[in-house]
Amino acid sequence: MSKNKGFPQRGGMGGFNPAALQKQVEELQKKMLEAQTQLENEQVSATVGGGMVTVTMNGHQKILAIKINPDAIQESVSDPTMLEDLIMAAVNEAHERSQTMASQRMNAVTGGLGAGLPGLG
Repeated sequence: MSKNKGFPQRGGMGGFNPAALQKQVEELQKKMLEAQTQLENEQVSATVGGGMVTVTMNGHQKILAIKINPDAIQESVSDPTMLEDLIMAAVNEAHERSQTMASQRMNAVTGGLGAGLPGLG
């Protein structure tokens, strides 16, 4: 097994072929763009307060919908901070789920290569 696992090999003593490496980089970039496009269409939801507030977000952390149960609105008449807290909790939970989903999708493409780098892992 080669010590340069993952790098294109050129005959001889384990040198690498820059053209083949460039092709692999281009393929990885293409797969990353495809994953980013898919994330735009994938959704996660978070429901809090026993169904009082639901937030739906896509894989780019864009809020797509906020649903508030009418009972939550009635209860918030006397305590608006309760509804504010529920909305904030639902948004934060949906955001966390969206980030986790995006990270998993990108790591599947990069094999963890970009872990810790903004936008890659």
